[in-house]
Amino acid sequence: MRLKSGEIAAGHLLLGVLRVEDGLGLRVVTEHGLDPAAVGLAVEAKRA
Repeated sequence: MRLKSGEIAAGHLLLGVLRVEDGLGLRVVTEHGLDPAAVGLAVEAKRA
């Protein structure tokens, strides 16, 4: 809803996964050396 999109795409799901503080998805992202905030910004930029 925040991105004003009428559909749910993979990027939306990834943003949701990144919001779960103790979630497996967030742990996988960080264990692969990625900054979750940067990943979120990249996903949002791609949607714009």
